Amino acid sequence: MSDCSPDSLLHAVQMSRIFPDSKTFVDMTLKRKDLTVETVLKSFEALLVKSSKSPDWKKMLTKFVEDNFTLEDQLEKWEPKDWKPEPKFLQGIKGMRVEPALSN
Repeated sequence: MSDCSPDSLLHAVQMSRIFPDSKTFVDMTLKRKDLTVETVLKSFEALLVKSSKSPDWKKMLTKFVEDNFTLEDQLEKWEPKDWKPEPKFLQGIKGMRVEPALSN
């Protein structure tokens, strides 16, 4: 969804200034597992054809974004295969200033 041509979703969101900065929207993920990039873009194209000239375009676009995107769950949960909660090399680190940081 990185296309920024004049009729793209990214361009519409950025130019409408529905967010206070240009970073918020690009940090968003799809809101539901049943959504795909393709279905969201098709829905946006339909909205664009139907409503882009409407005086309520900004409200409609804001609702579209709210219905399809979220700022939650931006990071995938992942644990490396070789993860060790207490690796042996940490046992050799001593000192009052360091040890509390190692226990977190």
